Amino acid sequence: MIVATGETSPVPSIHIWSIVNLEPFKVIQTFHRDGIQHLKFSNDGVFLISISVDTFFSIQVINWKTEETVVFRNTGTFPIFDVLFNPYNKYEFTTVGPHNITIWELQGRSLTRKNWIHLKGVSEEDSNKSDKSVPKIITTAAYLNYHVNL
Repeated sequence: MIVATGETSPVPSIHIWSIVNLEPFKVIQTFHRDGIQHLKFSNDGVFLISISVDTFFSIQVINWKTEETVVFRNTGTFPIFDVLFNPYNKYEFTTVGPHNITIWELQGRSLTRKNWIHLKGVSEEDSNKSDKSVPKIITTAAYLNYHVNL
């Protein structure tokens, strides 16, 4: 029943909307610059992650109900194409971008890279010889939230 939207502006805000009456009931200020390209609620609805289009693809984690910023940090110069929470741990989320998967962990007011996986892309001239299972660019990801026997 709740939707969050981000805007493009020099100092962007997050708008929280009710889909029942289609009206915003909360506007949250961010530390981002230029605009917000991704928003994701945690599975329990406590946290809201926003990712900026700024030079360093900053991440802000907010307790959206209290409007408290839990953490804000820059991630580097690689774009972030998707973000998703671990369905089993609300303090852990994943971002993906060109040739990388990053697992982030919230610890109090700190956000650390728990794991970073760098995948080398396949060049065009090697595409006939190389392992085609290696992705060139990772654009999205998903968690499977039930047990599967492999």
